[in-house]
Amino acid sequence: MYICEDGSVDNYVRVLSPNGSLSDFAKNIVPGYESYEFAGCTFSPDGATLFVNIQTPGLTLAIWGNF
Repeated sequence: MYICEDGSVDNYVRVLSPNGSLSDFAKNIVPGYESYEFAGCTFSPDGATLFVNIQTPGLTLAIWGNF
């Protein structure tokens, strides 16, 4: 499960594995907006692209990979 985190300083997309372990997947490093939260993520219908939003300044990012 991919989880968008709202941290007080650093903000991450994290992965929760079936066995309950949590790991970092992506960190918000958008210049000037590093402390703003990820606000939702979803996969494309084919599962090849993960879309994540950063609440401020209102960005949607596409991450391609072998999920």
